[in-house]
This record gives sequence, C-alpha cells and structure tokens, in this order.
Amino acid sequence: MPGLRDRARHAALPVMSAWQRARHRGMGSRERWEDGLDTEVRFWRAYLRHNLEPGGPGHYRVDPDWSLEEDAVLAPVVAGLDGDRVRILDVGAGPLTVLGKRCPGKAVEIAAIDPLAEAYDRLLAEAGIDPLVRTRAGHGEQVAELFAPASFDVAYSSNALDHGYDPAAAIAAMVAVVRPGGAVVLRHARNEGETQRYLGLHQWNLDARDGELVVWRPGEERNVSRELAGRARGDVRVQDGELIAVLTVEGPC
Repeated sequence: MPGLRDRARHAALPVMSAWQRARHRGMGSRERWEDGLDTEVRFWRAYLRHNLEPGGPGHYRVDPDWSLEEDAVLAPVVAGLDGDRVRILDVGAGPLTVLGKRCPGKAVEIAAIDPLAEAYDRLLAEAGIDPLVRTRAGHGEQVAELFAPASFDVAYSSNALDHGYDPAAAIAAMVAVVRPGGAVVLRHARNEGETQRYLGLHQWNLDARDGELVVWRPGEERNVSRELAGRARGDVRVQDGELIAVLTVEGPC
C-alpha cells in the first residue's frame, strides 16, 4: 500500500549525542513528543514539494478518484459494513489523508485529525495545495473528546500512533468513537521506535505478540488487546514488516 511506503519517516536521521540522549531520558512522554514536532513539520514540507506530481509516490493523496479498495487491509472491512455510506476517521492523518475518496456502492465521508493541523495548513498554502479533505486539529489521545461515541464506522491510522505520547490511550479512544460492528484499523511499521533509535517523534513501538497488540518502549509496555477485552477484538499480525491490526468493536464503551 502506498501509505506505508511513502510515509517511511526520517530514515537518515543523525545519531543522538550523549547529551541529547541524557536530555531525552529526563523528559516525560509529552515533553519528548513536543520536542520532536519541528522534525515532523520539516519532513512534511519536503514531502509536499517533491512527492505529489503525477506518477509521484504521494500523488494518490490528491487524486479524487483514488479508491478505498486500493488498501488491501481496509477494503474488506468497508465491504463488510452495512449501508450505502461509510464514515471514516483518520487519526494522525498528516496534511493529506492516505484514504481513498471513493468506494463503489458507498458514499465516503472522511474526517481527518492531526495535532499539527495548523502547521500543515501553512505548508499546504506554501505549496499551493487545496486538500480534498482538510485535516483538523486533534490529538489521537483526545479523539473521544472531539467526537461523539459510535459516530464512525471505521477509525483508521497509518504510521502515526507510534508518533504520539500515549498510543494505547489513542487506540482506546478510537474504539470509543466507532459504532458496534465497525472497526479500528491500524497499519504501522513494526517497532518503529527501535528502528529510528527513538529520535524525533519515534518514541514508541507497535508489535504483535501471540496475536495480541502490544505498545512498548524500553521500561514500559501495554498489552492493548487485553486492555480492550470486552470492547474490541480482532486480527493482529505482522506482515512484510508491517504491524496490522483490525479490531472489531463489540459494544458500548
């Protein structure tokens, strides 16, 4: 799926100095997250300049004909939903959602949120881009405060939750805003914090262990599947280096 390939973040980040490592260790989760925001904005400024032309790796983000069917994980979830409309929340969407804007037989409604939405609006204006879906400001951890319970068919996130300050809380909040029978769909590079040496916003890892979703970093681990028992259940696996989770929402949160 293009969403995983073209959001591979900061592959050539420099190694932290001893002083930087010590400084990071002394920060709380929220402070570490805030410390990495400038790096994220720089990434997207370069991305918007170089990847959206026809034939470019990110052109699908500005293509009104891009279909939800192109996402091999999301497509069967959407196909299994009743009704002629699908409402999807994209959490950590960046300036341009990865989600397709159409789906055969269903009207597609997308709400996209990202804590850096205001900065992204400035980047889009610099690049002369009017997005098909404008990202609004919002933290994944605060989704349940921004939207009513059971107001979406699907909550989706691609390579974003491991950039947050509390991914387990964000996943629980996503479950809260999805209707029973809907799903939370996650697609993330496996253990990206480890891969990126915990630089910038890469402070967490998402992994599958014995079919359960685990969020972890050195000294801290959460088994999200167990925490959500009775609220959501589903398929959690690693495929081609990608952590994939499809959590079906079971009932009122």
